[in-house]
Amino acid sequence: LEVLVEVEEKIFSDEIKTEIIDYIGSKKDSLREISLRTAIKVADLADSFPKKWKSIADVTVCKN
Repeated sequence: LEVLVEVEEKIFSDEIKTEIIDYIGSKKDSLREISLRTAIKVADLADSFPKKWKSIADVTVCKN
């Protein structure tokens, strides 16, 4: 996931990177897929919606 920062050319704090990695790890069984695309999507959500990205990610990248 560290590559994610370079791919998207966005700079995330270590705290946000850890939150993204922890989120993906905790949801690994309910994610639609585990891929770089999923990681980028979650990072984009964290960047665009800093206060509610996890709730949005639950709907957009997880199975129902």
